[in-house]
Parts: sequence; C-alpha cells; structure tokens
Amino acid sequence: MHTVCDGHTTTALRHSHTRRSNPRTSCITDVESDQSNGNTPRAKDGVYKHFADVFEGIGTLPGLYHIEKDPEVTPTHHAARRLPISMNDRVKKELNKMEKLGVIEKQESFTDWACPMVVVEKPNKSLRICLDP
Repeated sequence: MHTVCDGHTTTALRHSHTRRSNPRTSCITDVESDQSNGNTPRAKDGVYKHFADVFEGIGTLPGLYHIEKDPEVTPTHHAARRLPISMNDRVKKELNKMEKLGVIEKQESFTDWACPMVVVEKPNKSLRICLDP
C-alpha cells in the first residue's frame, strides 16, 4: 500500500466526503493486492501454523482482572434485538454450550449494564454470537 498525502494526515484510506469537509487535505491511495481474499486454504494454513498456540482451545487470560469503572459514567441498558424465530433453538443451544465451556455466565439478577446480543450465521451454518456495545 502506498499513500501520498498533502496535509496533516496519517489516514491511508478515506471516504469521499472527507475531502469535501476538509479541503486542505487531499489523499491519493494506491492499494496493491495479490487478489487473495484471505480465505484461500493456503493463507489460512499459514496463519494457523504460525500462530498455532493461539488457535488451540478457547482463548483465556491468566488470573483474574478487576475492571474499575468511572463513577461519572452513566450505565447503559439497551433493549434486546429481535431474533428470527427460526434461530431461537439454535441460539439457546449455542448459549448453553458457551455457558458449559465457561465462556459466558448466566446473569440471574438485573444489571445496570447490558448490551444487545447480535447473532450472525456463518458460511458453515454455525452461529457467531457477539455483543453490540
């Protein structure tokens, strides 16, 4: 990737509206690609071999970590997102599996902080469950 910029910027890729909002900055970007989208078996195998220890089991950090929250910040509680009825059983099964593996923990009481769950079906038909903070 080659970037030539006129102005004070370190951004390599810009949206077209950025140039209109900041006329002092113009940016020309040349992105070179080997036409690989990263999904080729060869590319994945290389990453898996190089970082074999990272792709083994479920990633965890050693020990306990205490997160201190800023008392000035107001907690947020977002409503749950709608889930297609056809996914309900699969999502419940995946959440139970994640709970048994210790990835998540069931919250029995109300909490001030809550983010909506986002569920996406992967190309292999398994589910990716994330939180949308």
